[in-house]
Amino acid sequence: DGEIAQSFVFGPALVNDGVLQTDYTEMCMRLVGGYKKTQRQVLCQMDELSYLIITTEGPEQSQNGGFTVAEIAQLAYDMGAQEAFNLDGGSSAWLCLGTRRINALRGKKRPISDAIYFITAEPAYSLGGTTAP
Repeated sequence: DGEIAQSFVFGPALVNDGVLQTDYTEMCMRLVGGYKKTQRQVLCQMDELSYLIITTEGPEQSQNGGFTVAEIAQLAYDMGAQEAFNLDGGSSAWLCLGTRRINALRGKKRPISDAIYFITAEPAYSLGGTTAP
């Protein structure tokens, strides 16, 4: 009956209702390079209004960098995520605070067309000379 104005497609679910997910289809694992250690990004809901973004380095940034889907799922679960979803990874996984990218800058750079943006009603604070919301 309605019309979708905006939508994100991502996955797989790594933690659902506080339960670590471990049963991924072979197709899903192939689509997201699930067995490969790579740079990953995860959106976690910790509780009703608390979120955590996990952005890891990959082999391009660090000799031993990268996580498989199972490893990043375990990390999100161990950190207490109630819900956690795998986002696009690799060189498109950027984490910015204010106007500054805070994850590694080495490796390939790709244009980024989508963003998840968090803002707060709290007063601004200073981050090394940069004011961040």
